[in-house]
Order: sequence, then structure tokens, then C-alpha cells
Amino acid sequence: MASIEFRKALKTLRLNFKLSQSLVANVAGIDQTEYSAFETGKKKLDLDSANNLSTKIWRAKYTDFVAFSNREINISKLPVATRKIIKESENVSLNDSSNLLANALDKLIIEGFLNIPTTSKLIHHAMGEDVKNKNTSEITSLLGKSPRNKVIESIGGYKNQKIYIHHEYKNKYSLLTKEELIILISKQEEKVFQPDSKEEQ
Repeated sequence: MASIEFRKALKTLRLNFKLSQSLVANVAGIDQTEYSAFETGKKKLDLDSANNLSTKIWRAKYTDFVAFSNREINISKLPVATRKIIKESENVSLNDSSNLLANALDKLIIEGFLNIPTTSKLIHHAMGEDVKNKNTSEITSLLGKSPRNKVIESIGGYKNQKIYIHHEYKNKYSLLTKEELIILISKQEEKVFQPDSKEEQ
């Protein structure tokens, strides 16, 4: 399995060049959620996969990657796709609010929040204080675009919102009727947005 040092080197290089996980994942040809899981250690990488990842993105073999990440990088020797995203990201701040929203969403996906039917309103609430000023329509937009739309699917509607589910768990809930789905979501919203209502009765 790939070492902790390898994962740290992946993150260090990415941040040094102000690259988002999504951009790096696109170069690697994988989903952003999968790349994030590799970088954080939530998903283990065998040595062949680690070597493919470091070679594809940085043109550096796994065995040399940690040392490579600590050296001054000659951008002209990097793969064309990597050079392109580095140039595009030169004036981008990774701390802007839209990136915070994307990162918070991807964290919830990785942690399994969307393994049960949910809505953008419930997702927004689960993200916390950092993105509370963001609009739920921005979450809907992120979920409708690649790579997230390959992982998360819409399976119906609730009020003016779509109901989302991770594609691996879609079959589990596909037998529910529209009414049963709505009841499931309404119970979640009641629990989240009116937590004290039952205690007061």
C-alpha cells in the first residue's frame, strides 16, 4: 500500500501549485471524490495504482515521488494536462467560498451523507458554518456537473428540491414510492430543522 508520506506529497504538490482536487482528478482520469479519498487516506492505494497516479499527474514514479515533491519542480517537464491546469490556476485562490462549498460537499459524499436520500437543503445544513451564506442552488449546480453527477443521482423531488442519492445506494431505495420518499425526506427535515418540537409536546 502507498505510504502516508506519498499521500502527504500528493497534497503538498497540489497546494503548492494552487490546484483543486477536481482539476488534479481530471488529469488522473478519476472522480474527485476518489482522488480525495486517496489523498486523505480514506481509500487505500496499492503501489501500482499509486505509481499510475503520480506518473500520470506529475510524471514521477512512486519510488521517487516523495523526494520529487520536495525538489524545485521544472513545470516544462510535467505532463501537458498538468501544465495546463497549473497555468489556469495561477491566479486562483483555493480559499474562495465556491471552493469551500465544493470541498464541503465532497467531504459529505465521502463520509456517506448521500448514501440515503437527501436534498440540497439538508446537505447545506450539514456543511456547517463556513458555507452558511451560500445558496442551496449552488449545491444543486455542483451536483449536476461532472464529476459529481457520475456519483450522485436525482431520484425524485420534494417541494421545489431534487432528492439525491449516491448511485451505489440507488437500488436500495428504488422500490420506494414517490410518497414514501417524500415521507422519508420530511422526517429528516423535521428532525434537523425542528429538533425541539417533540420535546416540547
